[in-house]
Amino acid sequence: MTLQPRSFVPLPPEELAAEHRALVRQLGGLQSRCSALLSASTAQVTALQADNLRLRAELVICRTSVCWGMAAAVVRRPASWPLNPATWTSATPGRRRRRR
Repeated sequence: MTLQPRSFVPLPPEELAAEHRALVRQLGGLQSRCSALLSASTAQVTALQADNLRLRAELVICRTSVCWGMAAAVVRRPASWPLNPATWTSATPGRRRRRR
């Protein structure tokens, strides 16, 4: 079985230009969507890093208070504390529920 070359029929310039415009418009839409996703991801990573730093500082304070014998020391959280401990078990996959 031999393959026969297909005959190439060039498109008229108007159709070619219209197809090019449509492809460039789609590419522009994809680029803006990727830019929006990247900036949202960057903002989320920055927020998570700040939260991680705050939690590590809180852990240092708690451990230091225990080492100095101040087990009753309390770490004060701001009123705008974003996390609700009641939702940790359902929001975090793989996390075991505490026994009460």
